[in-house]
Amino acid sequence: MTEATVDPDMTELLAAFDKTQQPTILVVDDIPDNLKLIAAFCEHEPWNIVTAQSAKEAWGILKASHVDLALLDIQMPDIDGHQLCTASRKLPGMSKLPIIFLTAERVDATDVVAGLDVGADDYLCKPVDRIELLARVRAALRRSK
Repeated sequence: MTEATVDPDMTELLAAFDKTQQPTILVVDDIPDNLKLIAAFCEHEPWNIVTAQSAKEAWGILKASHVDLALLDIQMPDIDGHQLCTASRKLPGMSKLPIIFLTAERVDATDVVAGLDVGADDYLCKPVDRIELLARVRAALRRSK
């Protein structure tokens, strides 16, 4: 039996196609170390991680790019995560975008309810457990298909 050969140009094309099939996760946090930590948590997952250090930067990404899920911090300067979540739900095609709040701002159940009421699908408190975060992201991605 002869071994099949693949044209190098085809290999590059297939690699690019595979990359576009991976879900894109937008992580928004004004603290760079938090962005690095979440990206490190996700490094072995088949996801493209895009980060933003402000709601304004995230807004530009949401308007210009395809995003499959957003992880949003709540407490950010200028525009907070609640406002970003509410606004993003109004963008064309974003009403069903899975949004998970990932924040240190939980005092009691009313904080979780407030986050869910503005349109988030889930709510996690920092410091977040890596295994739980990954499980919740995978579950939200499955539900969104």
